[in-house]
Amino acid sequence: VSLEQIPESVICGTVAAEDKTFWTNPGFDPLGIARALYDNLRGSDIQGGSSITQQVVKNSVIPIEERYEKKYSRKVKEILIAVELTRLYPKETILEWYINTNLYGNLAYGIDAAARVYFGKSASQLTISEAATLIAIPQYPGMNPFDNPEAALERKELILGRMLEEGCITSEEAEQASNEE
Repeated sequence: VSLEQIPESVICGTVAAEDKTFWTNPGFDPLGIARALYDNLRGSDIQGGSSITQQVVKNSVIPIEERYEKKYSRKVKEILIAVELTRLYPKETILEWYINTNLYGNLAYGIDAAARVYFGKSASQLTISEAATLIAIPQYPGMNPFDNPEAALERKELILGRMLEEGCITSEEAEQASNEE
């Protein structure tokens, strides 16, 4: 689906949850990479530092056999391609690719497929509550409304909090979405 068909709550919420520097970064988040590298060198749990653009590169450009390698060389390749992608394409196009190719669990690739699988409607019809529920899934696809409803609700609340912090929704909208089944 085109970005114009996707509710603003999905667009803003995705950026708030996945890469709050997306609109201004050069294809990667230097602070996110530095934080992840620092934590990795300290022996902490390996965590992401990938921007939305890097995730598009990883899932669409990097060969399948390399995607989950924990190598700095793969990460550098990913960053270099992400920088070039950002140079060649508008951020809106990159975000549209991201939202349309992400795995949302239960074989639902893309936000429209996820909206249909979990809520029986198109992405353009999602409420803020439903949007927050779906936005949470790509980070942890097993924590979806079918396979783990309790975790999906907890994750929805986290996303609503991020959306509120980033100005995607008002406190009234967050409260209403939080109370929606």
